[in-house]
This record gives sequence, structure tokens and C-alpha cells, in this order.
Amino acid sequence: EEARANLLTHPFVQDARVDRHLPDRLVVEVEERTPVAWLSCPAMGIRPGEAGNSWLIASDGVPLNCDLDVPEHEHLPLIHAWQLSRLPDGEPVEDRTVLAAVDVVGRWEIQEALGRSPLREIRINNSWSLRVICEDDMEITFATRDLDRQFADLEEVYHVVEQKNERLQSVNLVMKKNIAARTIRFEGTAPSGVADEEMPAPEKPVSDPAGEAARDIRERQLQAILGNS
Repeated sequence: EEARANLLTHPFVQDARVDRHLPDRLVVEVEERTPVAWLSCPAMGIRPGEAGNSWLIASDGVPLNCDLDVPEHEHLPLIHAWQLSRLPDGEPVEDRTVLAAVDVVGRWEIQEALGRSPLREIRINNSWSLRVICEDDMEITFATRDLDRQFADLEEVYHVVEQKNERLQSVNLVMKKNIAARTIRFEGTAPSGVADEEMPAPEKPVSDPAGEAARDIRERQLQAILGNS
């Protein structure tokens, strides 16, 4: 038990098991925490890539100090918070907004499996919402609560947008109804029943009839998505 307790003091160790096999064999099993994002908090001097001030955060919300150059984590998204209460040693952070951001990162793995763009960063600008920015510059605003409902609404929005042969540029999922979204309409029409990944990517957006160059950005309300889809 003492050996296990010593292993658990290391923040990268989520769980450990130590078994003694007579006469002289010791078997140690270690479950490591999985980093899911980088942390950034200028107010606390936390800056990714800066020696002594780089922190990762694990899937269970535990912050992990990272002084070494770890290429396998370079691709992870950034969670940017203006304030953090503290960075507890080996315990999950207390900030509900940061834990919500970690939850979004975990849920986004399913979105990537569906062909959505990977996450680039999540910005926490207040105590009640998250601004998610993807690698393709799409932006999504989530409330920190009721993520199940918001991700279900996001799928409905994607369905409506893709049926219109458009690409989602931004969407605010905070409201349950009258979800505000911005889309880009592309040239060409996808054949009925073609999966997202099979949809031919147009070379360039349609020019605006009134003279706007390169694309026709239409901002509107996708009203009552769940009720009318």
C-alpha cells in the first residue's frame, strides 16, 4: 500500500496496483492520465511552450505540469482561461468552466470521427459560456451546462446546413430555440443520400449576386431546430 501511495503522488499517475509475488517478484501496473488539452491563463503566468509555465490538463480535469518538450502533445487544443482559482496538486481543477471545456474536448472526438474539423482552442471569457474555435475557423458558442442538449442541437444544425449544401461558419447553442447560425453557401449540389465525407468539395464559393466577392455569407436564424426539422 505504501508503494502504491507513493506512485499516486505523481500527477501523471491516475491509478496504480502493486502486487508482491513470492518469493522475490514485484508486479507494478500503472494507469496514466491522458492529457487532452493545453492550459493557458495569462493572469497566472501559464503559457504553453514556456519553460516552467506549461500545463496540460487531463481528461479527468487534473492539471499536469509539463516542462519537457513532448511532440506527441503538440497537436492538442488550447483551453484559454482569463482566470483560474488555483492549480490543485493531483486533484481536478475547481473551475466549472474549465471542466466544461474539458468535457467538450472529450465529446469532440465523436465529431472528428464524423468528419468535423478538429478543435484548435476553447476560450473562456465568462462564467457561463465557452467559445470553441475549430481548425477550419468555425466557431461554436456553448453554455457550460446542458452539453447533452447542445450537442444534440448541433447535430440537427449540421443536418439542416448540409441538406442545403452549405458549410457551417458559426453557431450559438446557448439558446434552446431560435439558434443563431452563419453559413457559407457553396457552388454545386450534393446528390441525395451522399455521406458528408463523400460530398465533393467545391473549389470556391459562389459569388454574391449583389457583388460581394468569393462567397455569399448569409446570417439568419435557424428557428426551432428541434421542432421544425
